[in-house]
Amino acid sequence: MTPPMPEGFESDSAERHVKFDMRSQLDRDSTGGRSRPFKKDRRLAALVATAIVACFVIGVLETTIASDKNGGRAHTSYVTHAPIVITSNSEFTGANGVLRGSGTAVDPFIIEGWDITAGGAYNEAITVANTTAYFVVQSCHLHGSGTTAVDLAGAHNADVRFNLIDSGNIGISVSLGVNIAVSGNTVTSMDSVGIQVLTSQQMNVSDNQATLVDQDCILVVDSHDLIVSNNTASISNNTGMMIDNGTNVQVFGNVVSSNGNIGLELNNSQYVTVQGNNFTLNSGYGMWVSSSAYGLIYHNNFVSNTMNAYQESSSYIRWNETYYAQDGVTVIGGNYWDTKVGTDYFSGPGQDLPGSDNIFDTRYLIAGGGSDYYPLVNKTTGPMPMIPEFQGILLPIIGLIVVIAALVQTDGLKRK
Repeated sequence: MTPPMPEGFESDSAERHVKFDMRSQLDRDSTGGRSRPFKKDRRLAALVATAIVACFVIGVLETTIASDKNGGRAHTSYVTHAPIVITSNSEFTGANGVLRGSGTAVDPFIIEGWDITAGGAYNEAITVANTTAYFVVQSCHLHGSGTTAVDLAGAHNADVRFNLIDSGNIGISVSLGVNIAVSGNTVTSMDSVGIQVLTSQQMNVSDNQATLVDQDCILVVDSHDLIVSNNTASISNNTGMMIDNGTNVQVFGNVVSSNGNIGLELNNSQYVTVQGNNFTLNSGYGMWVSSSAYGLIYHNNFVSNTMNAYQESSSYIRWNETYYAQDGVTVIGGNYWDTKVGTDYFSGPGQDLPGSDNIFDTRYLIAGGGSDYYPLVNKTTGPMPMIPEFQGILLPIIGLIVVIAALVQTDGLKRK
């Protein structure tokens, strides 16, 4: 392999090729005296105060929900249970740790609150195989030196959430799975992999903390139609995240840091979008792309990695989005690179119009091949999706504000 060219270097004479262009109400008193505040102002002030209090409540609730997403719902105490093995829909029973539910989408089977040490026939904590019933594994403490804490093999319609897994070989494994969510789990001190997805589809891996693992924090192999979002993947001896032979994968909002080799590795994958992630303090590369195609990588922060990025044997990999959003006004651009230096005197899709735009005037060269044509001057905050549960809380509070406003207005009319 020829030595990689220095990342981010471009001579002053290099020709720029931009490939992705897009382009207080007042009233007078009855005596005619000087102006005084209108009485409605006091009612308006009361309404504003109510709204402020409501916003405070919303903030508290949102913070609580965010905490829940990261394991806040984990029990402070657990009930000891033997390892659970379920190999058909008929085995979702009380003896196998099911507390309630009928197995439908609106009333899934619930396995909750158990403290399980891996063992039994499979030397695992929870095994579910070849099922189609809807079920949830939540708020359990799983540990031991077994093969896997939660092993879903050929299971469909599962939700694994808010569990604490703090020892073992593999934390959570999903193989041949369909319609499965893995969210809000804390997985740490694994001898091999934190969370792995093998030959699966319609997966959502979100809001997990996978740390202190020997190999890969989050591993996706031979899978398609996945979302990997808002996870912390850090302190592994190999990669924070690896997508191997993945198709149609969305990777956004993750913190990938302090890994011994690579932050995120894309290998033999296509149609992968990497947006709004933080790649920091990875000992090898922040991101490595090999033998992949049709990737879109933008609005990520690459900070304090030994090398920020590398690309080899790949095609149609874009390290920036188009200059303008569809509105023709909002500037999107590429990624933030802590090793990029330069000027920001110009703007526009060709960076040839007067005026700065928070995008460096010259491109950023990716080691091995590829360019970010719109490198960002400042760090990006990345995507900021609304917490889904928050939507259900917001509407009732808005309704409460409207009711209070109506009551205040009615009271004011009665007093006239």
